Amino acid sequence: KMKGAKNAANFTLLQNMQKEQELMRAWLNQHPHLSYLTLLFNDVVAEPQKTAEKVQAFLGKELQIEQMIAAVKQELKHF
Repeated sequence: KMKGAKNAANFTLLQNMQKEQELMRAWLNQHPHLSYLTLLFNDVVAEPQKTAEKVQAFLGKELQIEQMIAAVKQELKHF
């Protein structure tokens, strides 16, 4: 029974996240003058260096890449 409740909670969380993503996309589409970078959690955890380099390129300035990489906790990897 607990597994069913957990699955239902996960499904609800996923639905809520998808709804928030849709709202954010709509808002961004209404503000075309804004620049943004989309990062996926799994990509950040799986490839922190590549992600940090993407952020640096997006911002167009030198960042402390090694510190950014060190801030990613590999124990958050769930795949």
